[in-house]
Amino acid sequence: MILYSDAQTKKYEVNGQWISCVEFLYKKWAEDKENIPLFLKLAVTAWYSLTLDGPELSLDKNEFNMLSRIVNETCLFFREDLMTDENCQWIFGYMMTTRTDLFLSSGLEYDAIKKQGYMLIEMASSRGNIFAQLLYAMKNDSRRVIRKRREKVKKHILEYFDQEQVVDKDFIEVLTMDI
Repeated sequence: MILYSDAQTKKYEVNGQWISCVEFLYKKWAEDKENIPLFLKLAVTAWYSLTLDGPELSLDKNEFNMLSRIVNETCLFFREDLMTDENCQWIFGYMMTTRTDLFLSSGLEYDAIKKQGYMLIEMASSRGNIFAQLLYAMKNDSRRVIRKRREKVKKHILEYFDQEQVVDKDFIEVLTMDI
């Protein structure tokens, strides 16, 4: 699996307890900084929680600030320690291109963040990552190429994502939905 999962994170997600889930993951990550699936789950869950603010969640200022801090802390950790990990590349690239605004406190301008996100996806794609290849194709290639890449992803998606986890289900949907 690309993203860490356990019974506790599943329970938090199913019950919509996003802040508790992020706090739980942050504590676990503090004890095991080498665990890449745990790191990615923390980064994605904090980012995902921020994307829910407004439509599904009403975060107070402290919650919003905490989640924003974690998104930026994980992004910095990625840049310093995991920049060559292809799963980290495409996931951070995806997050940066879909919710660029959540990375503005990194010190980069909006367009530079978006450009860096696309560059990360391209890097992972060139290394053969099937998810990055699909995301890259969606921006740069014909429908035929996109369809071919999506079919490959569909065949293997459940090897990489846990359909019992809400955040994973979102990735499954994004990566397999025909547009």
